[in-house]
Amino acid sequence: MEHSPISVGVITIQGREKALEKLLTHLKESLLHYPGKCELVICNNSDQSYISRIEEIVVSTNVRDFCTVRVIQSSENNIAVARNLLFKESTDRLLAFIDDDEYPTESWLVELAKAIDNEDTHVVAGPVIANYPDTTPDWIVNSDLHNTEHRKDGSKIPYAATCNLLIDKQSVPQPVFDVDYGKSGGSDTEFFIRNIEAGMVVRWASDALVYEDVDSSRANTKFMIRRFMTQGQVFRRIQTLHEKIPNQFLFSVKAWVVGIGCLPIAGTLLIANRNTSGQWLKRAFFNFGKVIAPTKLLYG
Repeated sequence: MEHSPISVGVITIQGREKALEKLLTHLKESLLHYPGKCELVICNNSDQSYISRIEEIVVSTNVRDFCTVRVIQSSENNIAVARNLLFKESTDRLLAFIDDDEYPTESWLVELAKAIDNEDTHVVAGPVIANYPDTTPDWIVNSDLHNTEHRKDGSKIPYAATCNLLIDKQSVPQPVFDVDYGKSGGSDTEFFIRNIEAGMVVRWASDALVYEDVDSSRANTKFMIRRFMTQGQVFRRIQTLHEKIPNQFLFSVKAWVVGIGCLPIAGTLLIANRNTSGQWLKRAFFNFGKVIAPTKLLYG
């Protein structure tokens, strides 16, 4: 059986050197187990001076022994711009995305390629398992941060994120991420909503696992509330852009009602120490975010 070549795209920024080194160390095992050819394209989404440090990490991990590696520079600190650049600069038809604070299992690429080997599948997404510091509140640990629960292997999914993804670039109807969402987050969600409406099929690959080490600065109540509210605000922007909200007033009323209704349920479950408390808190603040815009951007 012939295995298609795969480009692996990584976006990184200054200050995440240890995470990038860990990613490349684990990625070597995944590259080794994939029978086809691969390349690695690392996009620097911070100051250009950081490229030399990225090159040092590439050399120290010996990842070039397993694939060709190119380091490219984004024109600005905008994650959507960086995603578009990876799309443009990657050589192969198949492009795998993974975040710089994640690391894959050795079978990651094999499982992604296996899942996309279907004539009606254009994109494959896999689960990201979050590893939290010991001091993380239980509700955050139980919040299903990456929306991986209740998804069946091989099933169609309505959206995905670029943190664990394999995409057939030639099958994407509109292969551009909207840079207006490059600071707030949500450019990947908008990308999938738009392209799925145009006929793109996305499926779930349960065995294509990657892990994420969540930094303590992002594993606290303040950050997570801001994250979920930002997601709610971005959701409203996207729905409005695609004319899916027939009545903005009723949309806001429903968001308030659902958000307020979720809070006592979440509080009760927190007191009872139930695992589902995090998901109810996530739902509450996601809905509040639809009507209250956070003042601080997630990226920037």
